[in-house]
Amino acid sequence: MSLAIIPGSYDPPTLGHVELIRRAARLFDRVIALVMVNDQKQALFSLEERFSLVKESVADIPGAEADFFGGMTYDYIKDHGVNAIVKGLRNAQDFVYECEIARFNQLHAPQAETLFLYAEPRWDHVSSSRVKEAFLAGEDVSGWVTPSVRQALEQKLGEQRHNHRQ
Repeated sequence: MSLAIIPGSYDPPTLGHVELIRRAARLFDRVIALVMVNDQKQALFSLEERFSLVKESVADIPGAEADFFGGMTYDYIKDHGVNAIVKGLRNAQDFVYECEIARFNQLHAPQAETLFLYAEPRWDHVSSSRVKEAFLAGEDVSGWVTPSVRQALEQKLGEQRHNHRQ
């Protein structure tokens, strides 16, 4: 049985993430959207909140599930028998960044290949950071996130959003 992970911070998960997970689920028996801790990023949502949002976002995708992990990706790979790491690419900057990580993971967990899937053009401008910025600026982000993520953004940033617009 083939198992792929799609590690990321998912802060918050976007419809671009969901599309990537859906595409990967057509290629592998099981796909895990792996919510990770990234110490280089200041997370808006807690690990538990992000896990819950991702779990809900992938619930209707056959073969897809969510998990979370606070350690190194290569440790998760070794502990869970992962065959592949799938990463989405939106642009050249993503490619450079993800190549560095892929080389690192290849060194520490050579049993898992890294595969890059290019984002569909409609998602190539959407990132978790852009969603938060747009939301705070008063833009409608409902075309970029699920309704539950939109609601979670309102709960976390609603007051800031209203003050930002004044």
